Amino acid sequence: MKQLTKEVVPDSGANLVFKDGICVSAEAEKTVVLYIGHETETVTREDGTEGTVTRAVAVEVEKPVTRAKAINAVERIAYGLESVEHLASFNAALARKARNGEDLEEVQEHDETIDWAKSEFTRIGITK
Repeated sequence: MKQLTKEVVPDSGANLVFKDGICVSAEAEKTVVLYIGHETETVTREDGTEGTVTRAVAVEVEKPVTRAKAINAVERIAYGLESVEHLASFNAALARKARNGEDLEEVQEHDETIDWAKSEFTRIGITK
């Protein structure tokens, strides 16, 4: 699976949606940031005390949010694709590799990444 960068998830504020005690989305005017792959870790604060923070992959999706848009956004993040046109070209190249039996590791890595993202979106309630 592709390694995706995780960032600290907000724990309070306006326009946040929580599920099971963790932030799963933050709404802006035209986009929604979905947080997936949550991990909680212990950190040492500046004053020397310990606390916990939650980190997750932040996936920005234009409104209205759909599962397909969210999955496409993860692909763009994972492979550094700047536009939907780049995503379409990448997917065509990947399909060609799969048909020709070329670079099957890359195809498998892509499939694992997308399967993981789908599972995470289901977990936070993005099912359609």
